[in-house]
Amino acid sequence: MGAIREPIRNEHAMSRLNLISSFSFWVGLGSVVLLHPLVSRAQVRREWQPVEDYVTTMDLDPAACDKLHMPQGQRINPFLSYTCIATDFGFLGPSSGVMRWAPGSICVELDSKQWGGIWHSLNGKASDTDRVLDFDQAYPAYIRAEFQPQIVGLRLRGSGHGKVDVEFKSVDQKILWRDVWDMNHDDVREFVRPLPLLKGAKFLNWTSEEGCHMCLDQVALEVAMPNLPTDLRIFLKSYVKLARSYSERTGLVRDRAHADAGAFDAMPACGMFCLASALAAEHGLVNSDFARGVLRRTHDVVSQIKTASGLLPHFVKLGADGKYQIHPETEYSTVDSAIYFHSMLIASQVLGDQETLSGLMGMIRRISFADLLDESGFVIHGIKDNAVPLTSVWRDWGGETALVLLLQHLASGERFSPRMNEDGKIWLGTGFIPEIQSLFFPGFDTARPDRVSRQNWLEIRTESLRRQRDYFKEMRGPFAGIGIYGLSAGEGRRGVGYWVSGTELPYQTIIHPHYMLMSACRMGEASLAYAILERMEDTGLFPPWGMVENVDTVTGEALPMLGSLNAGFEVLGAYHLMIKNRGKRNSVYEAVRTQPDLAAALRVFYAED
Repeated sequence: MGAIREPIRNEHAMSRLNLISSFSFWVGLGSVVLLHPLVSRAQVRREWQPVEDYVTTMDLDPAACDKLHMPQGQRINPFLSYTCIATDFGFLGPSSGVMRWAPGSICVELDSKQWGGIWHSLNGKASDTDRVLDFDQAYPAYIRAEFQPQIVGLRLRGSGHGKVDVEFKSVDQKILWRDVWDMNHDDVREFVRPLPLLKGAKFLNWTSEEGCHMCLDQVALEVAMPNLPTDLRIFLKSYVKLARSYSERTGLVRDRAHADAGAFDAMPACGMFCLASALAAEHGLVNSDFARGVLRRTHDVVSQIKTASGLLPHFVKLGADGKYQIHPETEYSTVDSAIYFHSMLIASQVLGDQETLSGLMGMIRRISFADLLDESGFVIHGIKDNAVPLTSVWRDWGGETALVLLLQHLASGERFSPRMNEDGKIWLGTGFIPEIQSLFFPGFDTARPDRVSRQNWLEIRTESLRRQRDYFKEMRGPFAGIGIYGLSAGEGRRGVGYWVSGTELPYQTIIHPHYMLMSACRMGEASLAYAILERMEDTGLFPPWGMVENVDTVTGEALPMLGSLNAGFEVLGAYHLMIKNRGKRNSVYEAVRTQPDLAAALRVFYAED
C-alpha cells in the first residue's frame, strides 16, 4: 500500500461507514440497490480492496538508475510488478513514458497532444484469458455461493488537473463500464462510483487525457462481504488468500500468487492448502468433494516428484516434459517436507481418506533419516539440488525442530533419539518459531515440560507473546493504538529480500502480522484478538483478499503481496482461534489424537496429551 495520509484514509473510513448506514446514502444510490438484490444493506459489511497502491518503485537512487540506463524515478523492480490482488499491470498509450513514480503514487504531465495511463488485470495475468472477475462472485468459483462477496464500487484517489478516463474491459477489450474523473484540485481527493454487477471483467484501466497534470496513489474496489460472524469471516479471508496461490491447472500451490503456475511452486504451502481446504469443507466454505479432490490430486502429483533420501524439494517447477522437479539452486528440505507431510496426514484423517493416508505413510517411511543426521545425532536442514548435504542442523529449540523430529519418528519410529537444544531459547525472539508446531499438533499448550527439551512450551509461548506485544506498546505513527504486533519472518520492506526479526533485536519497525493469528490463542479471551483483527480490517491491513504481508510502522506502508507460506500459517491460526472462540472440537488436534501414527509421534514429546 502507499504511504498512508492519515487524515484522508482514517477519516474517510469513518465517514464511509456513516454514509453506508444512513438512509440518505441509499436513497441517493437507489439504482445500486436494484442492481444488487442478493443482500440488503443490513446484511453486508463493506470493505475496500486496493487494486494498486503504486509502490512498485524500488528506489530513486540516481546511480542505480544510471547503471540500468533508466530515467531517475522510473526504475521498477520487475520482480515486484504486481498489483495488490496478485495480478499484473502495464502502461497504456504512446505517452506512458512521461509518467514518473513518486513515493506511494504515480504522476503524469501531458501536453495537448499526449495521453497515457495504466491497465490492471483483475484476475491472473493479462495473458491468462481464461481468468476473469465476476462482480457477483469475487472469490474463486469453488467457494460456495453464500460465502461469495460482490464488487459494488470503485475508488480512485489523487490530486491534479485534467480528465481521467476510467473503464472496465473484457478479455476482448469490450468496454463494460466507463466514467470520467474531471479533476480540478491540488489536494488529495477521492473519486467514488457505484458499480453494476459486471460479468467477465478482465481489466481496470485509467488514462489521462491531453493536458492532464495529476498524481494517483490508489485504485480500489468496494467489496460487499457476506453477513458472517467475525471469526468465520477472518477464517474465510485467510483461506481465500492461500487459495489465490492454488492452480487448478497444475494442482499445486505457487510460492506467490502473482507468479506463473508451475514456475516456482512450494511444497509446504501445497500441504497446508489441502489441510485448510479440509477445514473449510467442515465449515461449509467449500464442498467436501472439492477438498478430497484437492488432497488426492496433490498427493498424486507430489508422489511422482524425485526425492533425495526421501525428502521432498522445498520448491519445484514444471519441466519441459510436463513433470515437476526440484527448482534449480534450491534444496530438498527436512522442515518443508515435515510441514507438507503433517498437513497432508491430518487432512487425510479429517476427510476420512485412508487410502491417501496410507500412500503418504509409505512415502514418509522411505525417508532415510540415517542419511540426514550429523555426527552428534541432530537432523540436518536438507540436501542441495546437487546432492550435497547442507551443513546447518536443526539444533535450536523451537517449533521447526519439533516438526522435523515428529517427522523423524513417523519415518523411523524409535530407531533414532530425538535431539534439540534444551535451553528453551527462541532464536532472536522470532515470532513464528514457538508457534508453528501448534498449528498441527496438540500438547504444546499444556503447562508441563515436554520429554525432549524438558521445557514448558506454554510458559515460553505466553512470555514470547507478552514481549511481542510490549515491543510495540509505545508505537507512534499511522497505526498507533490499533494493537498490531509481530516481529517474525517474511518478505522485506517493499518485498525486497527476506526479513527475519525478533524481540531481541532493537529498533525493529517491520511487522509480519501472520504471527498475530499464529499466537492469538495465547491471548486469553478470543475477543481480544478479534478486536485487533477488526481494527486491521478497518484500516486496510486485512482487506477481502487477505492480510498484508508486512507493515512499516513508521511510514505506514504495507506490502500487499499474497505469499502462500505465511498465508498457510494465517489460515491455520485463524482456524484454531475460531475453534477456541466457539468452544468446539478441534478437528486438527482430534485427527492427531485418533490417527495411530500421528499419536505415536506426539508421544515423543508428550506421553499423554
